[in-house]
Amino acid sequence: MATIIQHLDTGNQYFLVGSGFGLYRSQNSSLIGGDMFPNIEEGNETIVIVSDKSGNLCRFHMDEVKVISIDGLTIEDAASQLKQGEPVETKPAFVAKPKVSLYNYCPSCGRDVDKTWHECMSCNHSLTV
Repeated sequence: MATIIQHLDTGNQYFLVGSGFGLYRSQNSSLIGGDMFPNIEEGNETIVIVSDKSGNLCRFHMDEVKVISIDGLTIEDAASQLKQGEPVETKPAFVAKPKVSLYNYCPSCGRDVDKTWHECMSCNHSLTV
């Protein structure tokens, strides 16, 4: 059987093929300061890959869709089969927990670094443990 999802904006229904999570980081030289003060853009993306009834694949952000049925059962029917315990605080799916650098500067080249960097942008020295 299949998992059927619905796109929230259009109402169209699709078959769920898979899901994914990606991190990205882009660094460009700034107009003033060049590489000393670069423009940095970074973030993460959670997506689902879906198929229409013709087999055409497309992707949506995870917050744009919701599950309609699983293996022929509606969500309400499937939920009745779940064991219920104490309510737990829900967290967003696929939240990346970044490693934190131990350094304020690169121990190899001495460049000031951001605590969220995994490696020095000048010499590529690893900054995380």
